[in-house]
Amino acid sequence: MLGGEVATEVAIEELHTGAEGILRTLVGPRGNWPTLLKRADRAGLLTPGAVAKFGRFNAERRNRLKHQCEVIPAADMDAVRDLMDDVMAMIEHLGEGRFPVDDPR
Repeated sequence: MLGGEVATEVAIEELHTGAEGILRTLVGPRGNWPTLLKRADRAGLLTPGAVAKFGRFNAERRNRLKHQCEVIPAADMDAVRDLMDDVMAMIEHLGEGRFPVDDPR
């Protein structure tokens, strides 16, 4: 649980939604997740490390939870929380206009 109130699986989906909304505002409303990341990279909004981390977050966590109904193993929870912390920091930097956003680790 994140903050003791929201399931980690729900928090992952909400982080993705927040990042997607900000990216659509910055680079245009059309396109799927990989397209948004490519546009943000080309526009100098994200470093290659940030593109990779957002991509990993989507492929390894969000898509598996949403589209494959996978459960996060307890043994992976610390790594998932670290990834979520990084994604939250990158979303914050995008929203504040601190470009280019880099992978915080």
